[in-house]
Amino acid sequence: MRARQWWSCLLALPLTCLATTGIAEGAEEQPRSLVLLEWTRGRGADACPSESELIEDVERSLARRAFADQAHADRVLRVEIQRADAAPQWLARIALATPSGRHLGRRDLTIDSESCEEASESLVLALALMIDLPPTPEELADERERRRVPWHSTGKLGPSAAVDMSSSGGVGGGAHASVVLVPGSFWPLIADAFFWGQGESVPEGRTVRLFRTMFGLGVCPLTIPAGRFVMTACIGPQAELAVAWGSGFGKDRSGMAVRFGGLAQASATYRLGERVHAFAAIGFAATPQRSDFTVLDDRRVERSLYRGSPVTGIGSFGVALDFF
Repeated sequence: MRARQWWSCLLALPLTCLATTGIAEGAEEQPRSLVLLEWTRGRGADACPSESELIEDVERSLARRAFADQAHADRVLRVEIQRADAAPQWLARIALATPSGRHLGRRDLTIDSESCEEASESLVLALALMIDLPPTPEELADERERRRVPWHSTGKLGPSAAVDMSSSGGVGGGAHASVVLVPGSFWPLIADAFFWGQGESVPEGRTVRLFRTMFGLGVCPLTIPAGRFVMTACIGPQAELAVAWGSGFGKDRSGMAVRFGGLAQASATYRLGERVHAFAAIGFAATPQRSDFTVLDDRRVERSLYRGSPVTGIGSFGVALDFF
């Protein structure tokens, strides 16, 4: 194609003014858009460049890739050229829109030229100016909405076991319920509730029963997705309520203790369906506080039957359901 003539710049100036209307003033430089070209040669325009030739000329003018297919385009550029009724003139209609159909700009150009080859030189410059326009506020808002990560919540329920990591090595069985909240792109948050029952027998038919409830809140800074698997590590504070009582002694005794500490746990989920998962978790609860439950023996002497361990191992498994 021959070098552009000076008058082609004059034809393109009105297009620049039109398309910059509505562009955010002082906006930061944005990534350059890719456009889908819809090129139509109308009446008397059979000798005009083909779509591939027009794309090549525009990208050469911009010195970059500017066009993409429908799946990867940010904008749609519709261009039609035809011979005008008043020869020697060509009429070009240019419209820019978003893929969803939102109108971004339109311009009709009348080009004085004997041949379509000369007219297309002005058209290439006009298209280059249109393509390089910065995003409008509406486009920026749409892009932020597309990139917004929705909140997500999952509930978990299943059996659980607890092991006192002390010389007594007491084992309790019960249940585990938790709710995981993923607030967009932030770290997931978790709320846990553990319930365990534990019984110990002592000589002469005497029994000590223990019921423990632990509540934990945590943040999960490590999440590793691997296909259907998702592995998560969480840490946070916990509070434990323990109730114990002994029977069959000189005097039955009961007691209650509250302890505070920390809870660290790791879990893995496996997606079974669109909203259903299987999960397994293991963790440790630690506290510097001790709890001591005693009863009176036949001689009415206090006897310690349970001392809370400073470290408790926790394990659970079950089913998880996505709420939203």
